[in-house]
Amino acid sequence: MSQGSYLSAAVATTGVLAGAYCAYHLYNEAQKRKLPTTWREVGSLKDIYIYPIKSCGPVQRDRAECTLLGLKDGWLRDRTLMVVDNKFNFITARAYPELLLVHPTIRNSVLSLQHNDMEILNVDLSEGALPDEVPFNLINEASIDDLNTKLQGNKVCYKNFRPNFLITGAEPYEEDDWKYVKIGENIFEVIKPCTRCIMTTIDPETGVRDSNAEPLETLKKYRQLENPDARRSAGDSPRMGLQMALRSGNGGIVSIDDRVYVA
Repeated sequence: MSQGSYLSAAVATTGVLAGAYCAYHLYNEAQKRKLPTTWREVGSLKDIYIYPIKSCGPVQRDRAECTLLGLKDGWLRDRTLMVVDNKFNFITARAYPELLLVHPTIRNSVLSLQHNDMEILNVDLSEGALPDEVPFNLINEASIDDLNTKLQGNKVCYKNFRPNFLITGAEPYEEDDWKYVKIGENIFEVIKPCTRCIMTTIDPETGVRDSNAEPLETLKKYRQLENPDARRSAGDSPRMGLQMALRSGNGGIVSIDDRVYVA
């Protein structure tokens, strides 16, 4: 693996104070909002994914705990680690697509990283980590199915979009109008649509980038942000999925087949 040295250089740093501040800020913001009391059922939770390291492979779970900083299962946290080079520059799959083929497994507090072209690398999660920008990402399976009807070449799947939550049963793109999402007893506020980048063009099974930059180019044709201010910020990056924050109590459990409600 050509970028194996990047993985062995360093994987994350401690961020206890940063994480504590972020949790405190999110908690205070949550207290200011009045949560919905009327909900509409739209489907169910099909899959749950935790990505321990940004730009690397996921760990699938049948259930997970929802925290203010994202999904948690024991020592396993979502997107709290990152790969850096020997100068501590952040390395992503945008530049090194094969990072998506680094598969994590966990035992107790030790995260093991595996790739066909490198030795197993172990990371002790008890040493701490940094939280991601927005803790939860949701994708609607029906929206992916509709996208595939518009693609001329290779089809895509949820893995191209790296969600925490894959939901089934909703109508294509109806998530665009959701303000709140309830999964089980956990309430999430939609912070913003998830704008997509070149990482969606990398085949998650092979680590090879699509030569026609699909599905990104097709998404750009019909999934642009409508809000002018948001459009100026995002440029021509298309939307697909939702970025959400937890607004109910810390520590609730989500499980596969939980009913999904929206407001």
